[in-house]
Amino acid sequence: MGTPETSREPCPDRILDDVGGAFGMGAVGGSVFHFLKGAYNTPNGMRLSGGAQAVRMNAPRVGGSFAVWGGLFSTFDCAMVYARQKEDPWNSIAAGAATGGFLSTREKDVTVFLSLSKRLLSSCIFFILAYNMPCYVTSMTEHEDPYSVILSPD
Repeated sequence: MGTPETSREPCPDRILDDVGGAFGMGAVGGSVFHFLKGAYNTPNGMRLSGGAQAVRMNAPRVGGSFAVWGGLFSTFDCAMVYARQKEDPWNSIAAGAATGGFLSTREKDVTVFLSLSKRLLSSCIFFILAYNMPCYVTSMTEHEDPYSVILSPD
């Protein structure tokens, strides 16, 4: 089955781990965003309570949305690992595209298939860029002389 990734849990446990992590990231990020938005939209003298109220109303919803996305992504990723019998970035790219496509099917548009194809394509492009950007940066910087900064004549 190739070389398994040893820094993560095995697949059935990975899904719950990713759901919890995604919920935490969404709740914290949503708290910061909605606190600032609530404080900005509240009259003077009530900014702290307005920000706190906005957090109580919106942060759990944002955390739940992130948890759904993380759970679907992890489920599709584990399905790709099982189907392909190898762990590589293509699994995550396909899982991201499948997650974006699956979540876009909730829309009740007449042009569902157009929306689905756009979401699939944009998710696929995002994950290709996300996985290839570190490789690109490494290849661009590895040809530099590491001592050129220290030995410069300035």
